[in-house]
Amino acid sequence: MTRKILVALLGILFFGCNKDIKETLNFQYERRNIYVGPVFFYRGTIVSPDTVFMTDYNTYVRIQSIHVLFSNFYVTTGTDTFYTDTLLRNKHFFTATYSGITPAGYMRAGIYTNGGYGYFLGLDSAVNYGSRPENYPENHPLANPSIWEKDAGYDFFQMTGTVTDSSVTDSTLRTKPFRIRVRNLQNFKPVNLFQLKNFNIDNQNRIVFECYIGIDSVINLYNLYQNPSVGGTSFTLSSQDSMRNIFNKLYIDPQ
Repeated sequence: MTRKILVALLGILFFGCNKDIKETLNFQYERRNIYVGPVFFYRGTIVSPDTVFMTDYNTYVRIQSIHVLFSNFYVTTGTDTFYTDTLLRNKHFFTATYSGITPAGYMRAGIYTNGGYGYFLGLDSAVNYGSRPENYPENHPLANPSIWEKDAGYDFFQMTGTVTDSSVTDSTLRTKPFRIRVRNLQNFKPVNLFQLKNFNIDNQNRIVFECYIGIDSVINLYNLYQNPSVGGTSFTLSSQDSMRNIFNKLYIDPQ
């Protein structure tokens, strides 16, 4: 990983693609041939649910779940930008988790050169505040109630796990659960992540783009044993500052 979050300002015309499928709106019916494969790192080591590692506060952390919410995968060429086809009127979403590669959208077959691909971290405010998990069909990323809360919208980033302080003498208090979340950021605009890349797309096969996500700077922002809930109250100034700090420290590197 040699780069931090790359924000690309694209000033070219956007062209949407439309799909011929006549099925009732259902995430399972959507054609998906573009996938994103997240790889989570802590100081150069790949993180999985059974990984235990030491923090700067001499505590030990085990991460049980990670959700990073992205939207609107697109592809550029030397002249055009194409958002992937979707039944959801050119708005599509995917969540990078421990579960492995995740479908990010559909793009028609072709050779894409002199450009690259990109997607956005987080949701625009209209989707974030105008959506509820029950509005979406089963298996849709935004149907997940664990990353949503009434009046706060969706978690753009959520991490849960346990933190252990071995110096605590009472063994029943030595380990506690923690949760870090980023949501309801004021004046937030989705962050554009872009990668220059030439590639071919074959509609008969899926194409997988890796995404490196470094979490060490996020984990070490706070002593999670003393502060096991970060970003829990999104309507206070201190919580807003904490969540923005987390967002700024999150390392995302499309490949």
